[in-house]
Amino acid sequence: MGAARHYIARVQGQPANIGIFIDQTYDVGRVEDVHWNPWYSTNAAYIAQQTVFGQGFVIARSDWEMFVNTFVFSMSIGYRFTDSVDGSCNGNFAGIGADCCQNASVWVDAADPWGILIVNGAWWWW
Repeated sequence: MGAARHYIARVQGQPANIGIFIDQTYDVGRVEDVHWNPWYSTNAAYIAQQTVFGQGFVIARSDWEMFVNTFVFSMSIGYRFTDSVDGSCNGNFAGIGADCCQNASVWVDAADPWGILIVNGAWWWW
């Protein structure tokens, strides 16, 4: 089952594994103002889970995905572009950010030939 023209907006939370997984989107999907921060639980086991295994956004097959103003803090991978049996992603990712991601702020396993455009991205590690 696909998720054509999904619209996910104004979400905040602290996912332990995957914040949002997108696949089988055959028309423009939008994700806006979604922020993952470690403000909800300071439990050491929970924090360890998200920093070792957590992925803020995982995007597989999506045609012309659009992200605006999204943010990931203190996970293993911030934004992961991958493929599924249905294909991979292309789209526009504007104003995205990732801080303190243990393995990668942006990890690209696969992308459609039309590409992934990232503008106004911010990454930080101290």
